Amino acid sequence: DAHGCRASAGYTFSIIKNDCVRLFEQEVQLNEVNPTGTSTSLSAVIFNDDRKKAEVFIPGEPGGIILSRKGKEGSYAWKKGKLCLLQKDKGYALKKSNKIIFSSDPTTGS
Repeated sequence: DAHGCRASAGYTFSIIKNDCVRLFEQEVQLNEVNPTGTSTSLSAVIFNDDRKKAEVFIPGEPGGIILSRKGKEGSYAWKKGKLCLLQKDKGYALKKSNKIIFSSDPTTGS
C-alpha cells in the first residue's frame, strides 16, 4: 500500500503504531455480533501508550479509525461519530449508532 505494508502477507498500516501490523496478531480482537453470512468477521483494536486513543479496524473500511477517550476512569468510552468502544468486564464492545456490532463475547454482546 502507500505505506509499504504488504496486504498479501496480512499487513495493514496502523496510524497509532505508525507501522505495518497484522490485525489477527493484535491483543484486542472483537467478533462480529450478528453476522449476516456464513462466516464471522473480526475487528481489531490498537491503543496508544496512554490509552487516550484507540484505533479500530472494521471490515470494509479502508483503514483504521481513531477514537478518542471520554469519561472518567472505570467508565471510559472511546468515541468518534457514531462509533463507540466500551470496556466491558475484561473485554470490549464496539457500538455503531448505539447497536453493538463487535464484541469480545459475540454470544452475549458484552
